[in-house]
Amino acid sequence: MLDKQDLMQIKEVVQEVVHEEIVAVKEELHEEIVAVKEELHEEIVVVKEELHEEIVAVKEELYADQNIILEEIERTRNILEGKIIRLDNRMAELESCYRSDKLEHEAINMQYGNLEKRVERLERKMA
Repeated sequence: MLDKQDLMQIKEVVQEVVHEEIVAVKEELHEEIVAVKEELHEEIVVVKEELHEEIVAVKEELYADQNIILEEIERTRNILEGKIIRLDNRMAELESCYRSDKLEHEAINMQYGNLEKRVERLERKMA
């Protein structure tokens, strides 16, 4: 059977081997972690670039759509302004016609009033 000192030496040897294995595994894990980090960093950079390109494309589309909308608003504004000007002109024409018609109506009423008075005077003279 093994004595205590032999067992201690075996224990130390086993501990050294285990320690060396642990250090080797740690180094391997560290290298793998660094490699994975680098891969992830590269993938993140690629995704950022793709997202940036998509954002730029969307901005360009929105700008184009915005310009189309602004052009349509301007076109509609011009059409409405033209219609408002035509309506203003028609209103001015109607006001002019109304004034003319009113003056004519007043002149006819005055003539009719004068005619009634003349008829009444003639009726009195004839009676």
